Amino acid sequence: MLNQTDSRPVFISLFAIVSIGVLFNATGRARPQAQPTRIDGSALDESSETHPDAKITAAPKKPENDIKAMMIGVWEDDVEGGRVLTRKDDGTDVVVIKLKGLKRLIAKKLTMYANWSVEGDMVHLKLIKGEPAAAASVAFRLYGQELFQKIIRVNEHEMVLECTKDGTIEHWRRGTDE
Repeated sequence: MLNQTDSRPVFISLFAIVSIGVLFNATGRARPQAQPTRIDGSALDESSETHPDAKITAAPKKPENDIKAMMIGVWEDDVEGGRVLTRKDDGTDVVVIKLKGLKRLIAKKLTMYANWSVEGDMVHLKLIKGEPAAAASVAFRLYGQELFQKIIRVNEHEMVLECTKDGTIEHWRRGTDE
């Protein structure tokens, strides 16, 4: 038979699961992609004719070192109460998530530490630890300690990544060093 003191660990575990979902941006939604249009504004679909002189060329790929250099620094987004990601050139990563609502009763913030690298058009994250430790432990069990994100776009103002596990799109904007 359960006594009333047994309900607190269950509440904390549920809170940790929800918090970790936020860490991985489980609430994020992919934004619809703009549809191609003709100069006159009419829709262009696959059945449309193309001009014989039209040439389609892929954008030149940036070397991994250039992409990595663009990713270094402080990034912010508005998930949960706001997240701040600090990505360093030594391959370490810290993300601080400001919790809001009832989650603040347990913790005001969740901090995760990782190692990161760029491999082609992917970011490879290896989660090391997190604080509070109980929430990090739940995250490791639920999501594993490795995460791969496809690099959609990165420049001096924004970084857009897609999680390969669930397709979640993360939109980061350049933050300020604190």
